[in-house]
Amino acid sequence: MHPHALAAQQPAGRPTSEARSPCDRRSDEASPHVRGPGRHSAAVASSPVSRLPGMGGAPKTLASGRSGDGYNAHSYHTKVPPPAIAQLIAEKLPNGGTVADAFCGSGTTGIGAAIAEGTTSTPYDVVLGDLSPFAAFLAEAQNSPPEPALFERAARAALARAGGTVRDLWTTTHADGTPATILYTIWSEVWTCPGCGRDHRFWDLAVDHVNGGIRRRLTCPACSAQFRKEQGRRATERAWDGFAQCWIERPRRTPVQIAYEVAGRKHLKAPDDRDLATIAAAAELPTPSSAPCRLMLDRSPPWGDLYRAGYHQGITHVHHFYTWRNFVTIGHLWEAALESHESQGVRFLVSSYNLSHSTLMSRVVFKRGQRRPVLTGYQTGTLYIGSLPVEKNPLVGIERSKLPAVQRAFALTHQRRGNVRVAAVPAQAWRDIEVPIDYFFLDPPFGGNIPYAEANFIAEAWLGKATQQEHEAIVSDAQGKSADDYRSLLAESFDALASRLSRNGSMTVMFHSAAPEPWNALNEALGDARLKTGRILRLDKRQGSLKQVQTRGAVEGDLLIDVVPARRGQAAAKPIVVESHTAWLARNVPASADEIDLATMRKLFSEFVADRVRNQQPLEVSAAEFYSAVRELIEGRQGRRERAA
Repeated sequence: MHPHALAAQQPAGRPTSEARSPCDRRSDEASPHVRGPGRHSAAVASSPVSRLPGMGGAPKTLASGRSGDGYNAHSYHTKVPPPAIAQLIAEKLPNGGTVADAFCGSGTTGIGAAIAEGTTSTPYDVVLGDLSPFAAFLAEAQNSPPEPALFERAARAALARAGGTVRDLWTTTHADGTPATILYTIWSEVWTCPGCGRDHRFWDLAVDHVNGGIRRRLTCPACSAQFRKEQGRRATERAWDGFAQCWIERPRRTPVQIAYEVAGRKHLKAPDDRDLATIAAAAELPTPSSAPCRLMLDRSPPWGDLYRAGYHQGITHVHHFYTWRNFVTIGHLWEAALESHESQGVRFLVSSYNLSHSTLMSRVVFKRGQRRPVLTGYQTGTLYIGSLPVEKNPLVGIERSKLPAVQRAFALTHQRRGNVRVAAVPAQAWRDIEVPIDYFFLDPPFGGNIPYAEANFIAEAWLGKATQQEHEAIVSDAQGKSADDYRSLLAESFDALASRLSRNGSMTVMFHSAAPEPWNALNEALGDARLKTGRILRLDKRQGSLKQVQTRGAVEGDLLIDVVPARRGQAAAKPIVVESHTAWLARNVPASADEIDLATMRKLFSEFVADRVRNQQPLEVSAAEFYSAVRELIEGRQGRRERAA
């Protein structure tokens, strides 16, 4: 048997002498209660699976919002809305069966199966796997949750225990001296003027406190020199890290604004001497033994594809992504979760706030028309640290925001009737998992879009684990993996997964990329694994990611590609003449079109890619090049009409 095939999900952060495979764990053992359909079932029923479009032609759209109890519990890098997966499961397996996902992420395929049970009134067994131990941990916690009432009591007990130790760190005083609870503190980098060399807070240089927003041109209050951010430089400081026992050179940061609460009302203030003393006292506190002291990616900087020399300066260890107050607070919450009688569920709760809201990657942004800054969590799939990071109070955030959301998510999957098995294994190892699969929903990595091993490393450090990068299907400079390496790992994965399909089993592969190389790698990998394509749908998540919104050459909507194994002895398909993208556009852009908006161009690109995938032809242009070709076609037609007139 492959050594990874039954890798055990051990309790994180604690050594164990017995390794039990999560593939042997069933939801009816952990949660014997059987209840009715979950609260998402109405959404599926309102969009009957019989209305799903057929194959051929332009890909039809399957719409599903990026929200809901099964979606909002945890902020993972890429997530497919569970109701969309539920529709596909109910259509493919109306009489039940075994559903699987070998790139399961936070486990939304399992959640989708639980929702589908409410549509078809039949149970679905689920097998989930992911190369990332963090992803497998999230998937198991969400799909084999504790009894909701027991979880709530355990969660509140853990919050109370940790709060008893660190609550004073999050206390300030109101103007009248009344004690108050800190909600968050905005910190600012310090920048050096390129003109006079004096240091100033970025908060003062860049923030327009009258109209709201970040100024593009900064003005030095000392010498009146004007400069852009990239022309200045971050001021740094040399500091002794007693936790890692090393000196580091890091960007200087200072607290500039505190939001706090008194009697249910929110107030703002500049930090006073007492607040600065509290921060200084927090810096001297020890951490619980479960807090990780670990080099990023277990190597010295530059540690990976996500490393940036500017804002990552001085970040050699995991704890450098935190203020010390937040690191100590999360440490005590994690310790309380480890000691809880519902450890897995409470650790899931803490992790739902940890990476997304408790690090220096949380920041403020200014939305158009608003004078005051808006708080955000971290940007998923990156390790970006802004110049105005926010230090949020985890005790308040978890209790008020995350605990209700996680309770609802756990209640949804606790009602399922099918069995759930989860394993932290690479997709290439599924050949040795002895479970026949009736339907795979797969969301593999999209080339070099997100280096999951890096993006998950901070969370995995708290679990005491790390992703085995040698098995990661990715295009990566840091790992020395080319597009051909990516194709080979994908093909090996698809081949192993196809070997587990039942006689009439099928797969749906979700894919998304604005570049041609990942699409070509996917096409070749499917061919290498002797998988043929069928119907192709376009998934509309209704709200684009930050990259999709801000990137000019981005694409909207993922393609959902149905694939099945090619039958032995099946005649090879007749070769189809490859049509250039310009010829394809000439056929598909109406002659009467005087202009096409960006949303329509993005849909056209999806149609073009679907044609290429369906016919297993190479994609020769990126999305940006395709959009340029659309504009050139329309301008050329307009020019010819004007000359003819």
